Amino acid sequence: MKILLNGCAITALVLGLIGQANAQIDIKSAPIYAVPSDPDAGQGALVSKPASDQTSAATAERAVAAVVDPPATSQPLLNPHERAFFAALGHRITDSATAYEGYVRAAGAIDARFTGARQVQSALRVAEAYNAAQLQEGAIAYAAVLALRNQAFVDGVRAQNVPGLADRLIADPDQVLSLSGANDAVQDVSYVMRVQAQAVADAGAAIHQAAYTVQRQTWSRGAVADPDKVLASAKTSALRTLTADEAAERRLLDSIGAAPVAAGERLAPTREVVQGLALAALAVLGQAGDAQESRFEPLLRQLADTDCLQMAKMNLNQCLAVAGPHYEDVFCLGQHAVRETGQCLVSAIGGPPGSPAVRTAELEGYGLERAEAYAEPAPRASPAGN
Repeated sequence: MKILLNGCAITALVLGLIGQANAQIDIKSAPIYAVPSDPDAGQGALVSKPASDQTSAATAERAVAAVVDPPATSQPLLNPHERAFFAALGHRITDSATAYEGYVRAAGAIDARFTGARQVQSALRVAEAYNAAQLQEGAIAYAAVLALRNQAFVDGVRAQNVPGLADRLIADPDQVLSLSGANDAVQDVSYVMRVQAQAVADAGAAIHQAAYTVQRQTWSRGAVADPDKVLASAKTSALRTLTADEAAERRLLDSIGAAPVAAGERLAPTREVVQGLALAALAVLGQAGDAQESRFEPLLRQLADTDCLQMAKMNLNQCLAVAGPHYEDVFCLGQHAVRETGQCLVSAIGGPPGSPAVRTAELEGYGLERAEAYAEPAPRASPAGN
């Protein structure tokens, strides 16, 4: 399916900045493929399924996290209008949005049907591969890009383009909700991103359950070969920030084009969604981009959600520090690397009432958790990973 965002908000932003009369963003149709869980073994643990024009709701939701194969051509992945679009957003927004898109796509597609230790370690590398601060920023940045596909919202921003509007939105992002089209954009952004976040949490729950069922396989009861290296990799991932290349930008545009529109319940906007819409409004007003980063940076921050993601990372480190056999690494992967991270994202976007919060893994408390999970005596003290 070829989706033309002709005259949409992304195009409107490009036109407003580069002044070309008939530009359009062409979202290329491309086959969806399975990412091998282990590049050496060629196993397919990360799987996305294609969606048709008339698809079930479940398949449509999977399309949100679809992995789109870059076009098999020597031609550039982006056309000049698309490059101008990302230049208008600037590196900070682009890098963060692509980091978020890449993570929820890959983590939400992890398959829990493990058949070997290398597959577990490959999935761990996928699930732990985020910097908490960048992923939190990325949720807001992705919300901003997603809001730009809503033509009514963009028209509403352009209609209110009066002096001082950008400054007022930075100082009080809630003012964006008074703009025409904002409510529709809120529903669109909230729906898509909640589907993405819930897919990550659901994948984590399935992996968590696999920590029990996988014990029927002999390999799962063997000791992890180099647990210190596994823990070190998890700690290193917390420090690494990602920079978008052209392929990541292509996947971001494809993700926006493939995402379903809001349906069903009306969702109240969270701080992340409101700040994302305010950031999108700044982009429409020509107030985004690298030169404006110091002004709009406050819109990318939401410390409570960064703390949640950092706690999930800490819990993962503590879990890996005391894990022994492979099935315990599966537990750490499912419970902390994927499920808790997904729960943080669901909460940030506005999950259903009663969505579980990430629990603080204290030094003694984690030993009790491990004992409950595996019916083992609780250790008197458990080493913690920082």
